[in-house]
Parts: sequence; structure tokens; C-alpha cells
Amino acid sequence: MNLRDRIALSRPVTDSGRVIGLLSRRVVRRIARPWTAMISVPLAMTSTAILFIWWTWVPLGICGWWWANRAWRWTWLVTIEAGVIGTQWAFVGAYALAAWPGQRLTVAICWVAYPLLIAAASVLARLQSGRPGPYDGF
Repeated sequence: MNLRDRIALSRPVTDSGRVIGLLSRRVVRRIARPWTAMISVPLAMTSTAILFIWWTWVPLGICGWWWANRAWRWTWLVTIEAGVIGTQWAFVGAYALAAWPGQRLTVAICWVAYPLLIAAASVLARLQSGRPGPYDGF
């Protein structure tokens, strides 16, 4: 005997069950868009952080989770990490230009060297792990 046969469920309860079931099926069937999750969302996080619109990071984090590749369950956190690193990079560059306005070339060289250093560390980590190519979906 089923539980529904013994308990008279109200219409709002059954409707909410249908909605929850529909949403859970939609979440499971969502399409991964790794480029959007790993490039667009962190860029949006960086731009909104520069404008001090921090509340937008919650919906952007949800978007990163929605579009992230699901080969590894924590991939969406890489989106947040990229947003934090991009924000740090933007603030360091802006404050360095404000602190040393006469040293634009030096600031530019250091500012460009920072992402190149991160890229070099990423290439080195991929070579050491035996996966020299890009990840699936990127």
C-alpha cells in the first residue's frame, strides 16, 4: 500500500511535489557550457567587483555552477576562484597605477607578468600531471 493511499494530500502539497520533481529533472539535464562558466562568469565577477556590486556574485556563482562541466563535482568553484584572481589582478593594477603614476611602464610589465606567471604555473602543472592538453570541453 502506498503512502498516498493512506494520507489525503492537499492540492498545494501535490503541486509543490510536481514542481520540485520538474526542477530536479531540469537540473540533472542541464547542458554544460564550460567556456561560459570559466570565462564569461569570472569576467563578469571581476567587472562587478571593480564597481563594488558584490551582491551580484551570488547569482554569478549560481550561473557558474549551472554552466560548469560536471566531470568533477567541484568545477564550479574554479569559476569563483577565477573571479577572485581576476578581481585581485584588476585592483592591484589600478592601485599600482594610482600609487606610481610616473612608472606606467614598470607597472604595466608587472601587471602583465602576473597572469603570465599563473599561466606558466598551469602549464607546468599540466605537464607534471601527464595531461598536457586542455581539459575536455574547453
